[in-house]
Amino acid sequence: MIIQELLTENIVRDYYTANIKAEVILDTILTPVIGEILTVIGRRNEQINGEMKLLAKEFPVLKSREIEREEKPSFLSYNADYLMCDKDSIYLVELKSRRESYDYAQMKNYLMYCSDEETFADRAGKNFVYLLNHVSKTGYSHKRWKEIWKETSEVKEGLKWLFEIIIRYSEERGRTAYPEIGWEEREHDHADRAVSYLRQSGGVSSKKHLFTAGQILDNMKDKELWEKKIKLLYLMPGTAFQNKIPSDCIVVTFQEIMEQADAVCREMDKPDLIKYWNWVMNILVRCSLC
Repeated sequence: MIIQELLTENIVRDYYTANIKAEVILDTILTPVIGEILTVIGRRNEQINGEMKLLAKEFPVLKSREIEREEKPSFLSYNADYLMCDKDSIYLVELKSRRESYDYAQMKNYLMYCSDEETFADRAGKNFVYLLNHVSKTGYSHKRWKEIWKETSEVKEGLKWLFEIIIRYSEERGRTAYPEIGWEEREHDHADRAVSYLRQSGGVSSKKHLFTAGQILDNMKDKELWEKKIKLLYLMPGTAFQNKIPSDCIVVTFQEIMEQADAVCREMDKPDLIKYWNWVMNILVRCSLC
């Protein structure tokens, strides 16, 4: 039995096994093609503008809306399965595989970040940098961080600065002065640097948010990413609980994906990726998701 056949059998069995989180399984196999899928679907429903690009996975969206006003913030969050973007917007993408996985509180929290007045930097991006400071143990207290934030006028600069503090300037932790870090722009190496740091330092659990920071930096050539507004998108099977999703959320069903399977395939320019996509579709069918 070849490896794909072995994986297919086990994935399908796990999908129908009680207490196994099906979203984790689907998330893993959809990740390499999620951009192509949503790009094609977006052309059809005109709710997505241009190529959809994956920025990061499991992006933390803090539960507290007014975190800066709290003396002892909890830093509890819901994690969006995918953080993506197109030409105009940032997307919090939630993958749902079963009716039981629908979470109204989670959806309500996401919608608090979706506003025509606020950009990604205004709240979600800023809160992420704030969370990164907390989990990475940089030495800056909640009170001190609010003071530092006034000095770092942009979220983009704050993220760059904190990333460098953690990876290169461990001796700077706890300093009150704004450090001169000598930032040098390099393309697509920040996520790798984060992984290297986590491997060397033994960083686990919440410290892995540093990898998310690296992924975001790799896609941040200018301010455009931070100035985009946030939208919420649900990827789910059929219309089983679609009536629970507000009209201002974008809904993509697995049925739509299968209807556009050939178009998704044409979006892929690598033969190996096309073979992979055919394998994914086979799993979706065998799991009765479409």
